[in-house]
Amino acid sequence: MAADKKHWSFQPVKRVAVPAKSNLIDYFIGRKLRENNLKPSPKADRITLLRRASLDLTGLPPDPAAVKKFVEDPRTTEIAFAEAVDGLLASPHYGERWAQHWLDVVRYADTHGFEVNTPRPNAWPYRDYVIEAFNKDVPFDQFIREQIAGDQLGKDAATGFLMTAARLLPGQIGKDAESMRLARQDELSEIVINTSEAFLGLSVGCARCHDHKFDEISAKDYYSMQAFFSGVSYGERPIQPDNAEALRKEIEEIKARVREIDRAMASFVPLARSGVERASVNALLNVERFAPVKARKVRFTIKKTNRLEPCIDEL
Repeated sequence: MAADKKHWSFQPVKRVAVPAKSNLIDYFIGRKLRENNLKPSPKADRITLLRRASLDLTGLPPDPAAVKKFVEDPRTTEIAFAEAVDGLLASPHYGERWAQHWLDVVRYADTHGFEVNTPRPNAWPYRDYVIEAFNKDVPFDQFIREQIAGDQLGKDAATGFLMTAARLLPGQIGKDAESMRLARQDELSEIVINTSEAFLGLSVGCARCHDHKFDEISAKDYYSMQAFFSGVSYGERPIQPDNAEALRKEIEEIKARVREIDRAMASFVPLARSGVERASVNALLNVERFAPVKARKVRFTIKKTNRLEPCIDEL
């Protein structure tokens, strides 16, 4: 986007003077209440305070034992409450609760929606990535980078962000070239819309057909952004775990060890090769060696036997 645009949404944030002794949020809320001749609600007791915090942070009511501990804490409410909030933030339910908000922003779903609404069985790794990111308090700038370029940063699951938007399934796309090109444009449009609305707070998608009517976004801006994602395609691939590099090294070490074992075994049992003369047949044990060949069927013909019936122990 052009840096010199004059629209209000492109203007830098201005700091507002707040009294030093005032709580930042309460200052603005209190000012609006006074402007409308309203008074704040009575101060909440400890049980109500903990219940509100627990429902906000975890989506669950507080545990009775936690309520008892908080109510009976002899320290000031501010100190006891800060400790209780730290405990709620450390709960795995915190990530589960607050990840919902981000998943709603990026339009995540476990099904494809539309008229068939078929399941998306491999969508969940992205959902779990978001939950884990909240629980690990991943910095927001890192959170953004991993979702846009996670395949380059060792965070494959994070790139599920690019695929969370709706798309037509293969059976819903016409077979003619025009329909396939349109479906591809629709896919890229969904990626641009998701990225712009989630990270920029702007409805860039309107500029797909014309310059934006309300925000200073041109069609050129839209297609410049679309070009950035032109190499992204909807599809599925194995997700590389965080320790993928260590696993690759371990696999190479195992392969090298197997080669060493094969070389050692060759001194005891010769490798099968084509064109090698067969050993003489004896009455006790005969081993037939031949080069491995891929086949769906095997035909075994016995041309001559001794007085005993043909006997095959292993084939």
